[in-house]
Amino acid sequence: MFNTFKPLSILLLVGFLWSQRSQQDFEKELKAQSTAIQALRNEIEATKKRIQSEDRKEKSSARKVSNLSEEISLLQRLVKEIKKEEKLLVADISRTESQIFKSEIELDTLRTRYARRINKIYKKGQLTNLEKIFSSTSWRQAIYRSKYLKIIAEIDQKTHDTIKSLLVEIGKQKINLEAALRKKRRLKRDRSQTLTLVQNKKRKEQRALVKIRQSQKDLKIFLTEKQAGVKQLENIISKIR
Repeated sequence: MFNTFKPLSILLLVGFLWSQRSQQDFEKELKAQSTAIQALRNEIEATKKRIQSEDRKEKSSARKVSNLSEEISLLQRLVKEIKKEEKLLVADISRTESQIFKSEIELDTLRTRYARRINKIYKKGQLTNLEKIFSSTSWRQAIYRSKYLKIIAEIDQKTHDTIKSLLVEIGKQKINLEAALRKKRRLKRDRSQTLTLVQNKKRKEQRALVKIRQSQKDLKIFLTEKQAGVKQLENIISKIR
């Protein structure tokens, strides 16, 4: 009887030990699953924070792009206005040059006419001393001619001075216009360079915005996958228990 009991006891002991081992393995596996779930939850929280950070970056970047777009629009309008003003200045300079050219021609014409008139009057008006003595008519004509010549000379001189003053004034206007044109062209060049820099800055910010949005998309996909993984593990544990 003792011999029969001994194998039975061994079997019971083995079964008990197997049961204890299986329970330990189960507890160990359960703990491992719980640890994995917690790790996933930690990843999920970290991912949510990263998504929130990317959201803030996205809003900031989008705002920068919008502000740069407004700045570009203002610079484009400014450059356009500067070009209009530049064209007006060029037209004014051209008109001034035309006035100077006409005034110079008029002045040369006046000088030539005056010289011819003097030459003609003196050629026709020269009398010998005897002619002046014996011809009262010729004498009077000479006096009238002299007075006429003096009046004409005064008129010509006034006209000459007026045209000369006008030339000086127009010349000053031209110098001022040319200075304004140079200043306007420098301003246009500076604003055009600024516009190019801002446009490049906008393109760079747009590329950064695309990367941020792609990162947001990837993080959301990653978050969805991790949340699904947690749910699956939780379902497995609930079934085991």
